Amino acid sequence: MTPALTLSELIAWNDETAQKWLEHLRANPALLDAPSGIFGSKDVRGLLHHIFAVEYRYSERLRGLAATAPEQLPGGTLDELAGLHNEAIRHYRAALADAHFDWNAVVELKTLSAGTQYASLRKMIAHGLMHGIRHWAQLGTLARNAGCPAGFSADLLFSPSIR
Repeated sequence: MTPALTLSELIAWNDETAQKWLEHLRANPALLDAPSGIFGSKDVRGLLHHIFAVEYRYSERLRGLAATAPEQLPGGTLDELAGLHNEAIRHYRAALADAHFDWNAVVELKTLSAGTQYASLRKMIAHGLMHGIRHWAQLGTLARNAGCPAGFSADLLFSPSIR
């Protein structure tokens, strides 16, 4: 066995973490309006839009499509935001299942924070998945500060998706 995490495992951990947070937010809808300030978002809803827009835009690139501008993506409701995530995860898994997918293909990425970048599809999907995990940790702090702690850990060690 190779001592490495696979993209499949990272997708599972990312999705598992997102679903836990979506469940927590459904149970605590006021948290969506809690102040954020992360990546210019005014509230948690804006932070979720940022997390899921990155995932969705990267899934579009995996399919060979131009990335939709973030402001054109839905994000008013929690269900719309969850839809972006679910669709991205579906496309990530489809790419992994395609035996002929060229993970070494390099694509041009027009990022919001660092301008134009070039990355292999393998690097791009890994970034998209780790990007979300980083922001979920930040959301944990926002939730505690808003008096609405999550009560679960998104740490990799506690993920049932990975042994």
